[in-house]
Amino acid sequence: MRNYLGEEFEGVISGVASFGFWVETVEHKCEGLVSITSLVEYDEFRHVEDEYCLVGNRSGKKFRMGDKLTIRVVAAYLQKRQLEYQWVISAEEESEKKMSVKGKKRK
Repeated sequence: MRNYLGEEFEGVISGVASFGFWVETVEHKCEGLVSITSLVEYDEFRHVEDEYCLVGNRSGKKFRMGDKLTIRVVAAYLQKRQLEYQWVISAEEESEKKMSVKGKKRK
């Protein structure tokens, strides 16, 4: 995956933890971590352990096992055999984010 740095792929969430979630790419079957810190620009997320998901405090956006999403390959650590991904916000999710921010400003 080192050759694919910066490229985007479709993936499926394969695991969820308090520090982020793992995504397996459909095309290459490679699993990497989307860190919760990389999601801060969109929302602050909390881990709901009994539902195996991360939930956005403001947006209500949920990341659950089995969800399909688009990721970008950010880093490949060959010695550790680890991949780091970043969630790619779809146009629909971007507009939802803007609407929730506008709604907060009116109050």
